[in-house]
Amino acid sequence: MLLHANHASQNGYKTTVIVSEDTDVMILCLGHCKEINCAMYLKCGTHNRTRYINMSSLAELHGDDLCDALVGVHAFTGCDSAAVWSHCLEGQPDIPEPNRHGWKTDDKGMLMLDWMRGPPAPMAVLELMACKCGRPCKLPDCSCLANKLKCTEMCKLQTCTNQREEDVEVAVTLDDYDDDDNDDDDD
Repeated sequence: MLLHANHASQNGYKTTVIVSEDTDVMILCLGHCKEINCAMYLKCGTHNRTRYINMSSLAELHGDDLCDALVGVHAFTGCDSAAVWSHCLEGQPDIPEPNRHGWKTDDKGMLMLDWMRGPPAPMAVLELMACKCGRPCKLPDCSCLANKLKCTEMCKLQTCTNQREEDVEVAVTLDDYDDDDNDDDDD
């Protein structure tokens, strides 16, 4: 997320909004705010109680020393990655190659980010998304419309105008998929 925020700031965006409920993300935002040259906000909360926390102001208020220290202290005491230390005595752990896991190698052999070009999830997962609209679906409230998807049988309201016109069964083979989806398969 921070990599994308930094990329946005380097390409002229003046503000970034990171959407997360995770404390780890909040701490990382505080620790890296000074390196990202735009206003950074953290969006959290629920649909009815959304909050935008100005991470840039919060980092400025607490200062660089405290924000830097928070990242280190949190890493050892409470972050999700603290569990990595349970394997600290393993010799030569099995670490996957970075290529095909979000990274690629340029012509000089340097690793560079492999920006995702495919859908955000397999279609089977996207089709499972369901909105909870009680009235006709409309933006910005409808999660299906917000994600440019048609409503499905799993959605609460079955009479909206965002329904599929007709379901057509299609036979799909493995050859129909190009494997540029950056997933963790071995081929």
